[in-house]
Amino acid sequence: MLNKEFTSYQLKQIGSLSSFYAIRLYELMSQFHKLGQRECTLDQLRQMFDLGEKYQDVKNMRVRVLDPALKELNAGTDLSVTAEPRRRGRKIIGFVFTIAKNEQMALELTQS
Repeated sequence: MLNKEFTSYQLKQIGSLSSFYAIRLYELMSQFHKLGQRECTLDQLRQMFDLGEKYQDVKNMRVRVLDPALKELNAGTDLSVTAEPRRRGRKIIGFVFTIAKNEQMALELTQS
């Protein structure tokens, strides 16, 4: 039952990741990589990243948490992820993540 209820991944996929947020983002995106997309509200992201009261401003959260995690994840893992803001009027209410498997990186990681 554990194989069905939890996301599994190889530790070497996250071996090059140094930040907690990048590792957590990899876990969250690997759950949905077969679907190719995942949508999260700001509240969901804040909870998933365990931000608490930190980075209340969306711009601050993007600059300090989301953008560095995306950059690190795309550079060092087998996933390629982009984040597009979801807006209601001018206000950002969440993000849509597009997830693709980077086969070249997956091959490099399995060969080493």
